[in-house]
Amino acid sequence: MGTSGSNREVLRIIPDIDSNQKRYGKAISAKSPGFVRSELVRKAENAGGSVIKFSTQTTALSQTHLDGTRIKKSLSERVHRDVTGIPEHHRDLFSAFLSRSINQDKLSLQDALVEYVRVVLSK
Repeated sequence: MGTSGSNREVLRIIPDIDSNQKRYGKAISAKSPGFVRSELVRKAENAGGSVIKFSTQTTALSQTHLDGTRIKKSLSERVHRDVTGIPEHHRDLFSAFLSRSINQDKLSLQDALVEYVRVVLSK
């Protein structure tokens, strides 16, 4: 794994902040994507961690299975049923788990599988 043992937070870049600000005015500043992003970075750094940004389009974590296949899901499909037969997981939690195995904008399936086996066997 790229940064084994370190705390990692992943940010999804939210586009078009300016159009939201035009629509909602000054009220958006306290809840804007930029504010949320800067708060996450600040909190991660205060906790001794860091924030690693990566492309959610090229990694497609919510569609990726541990064997490398990608199966597109609708947004309403909240459960990840992996083709490898592992137990079902909440889609967003499984995506967050896979995000820990991203190095230089690429998912290392081997690292993810090793980490999954380690986590399951430690229970």
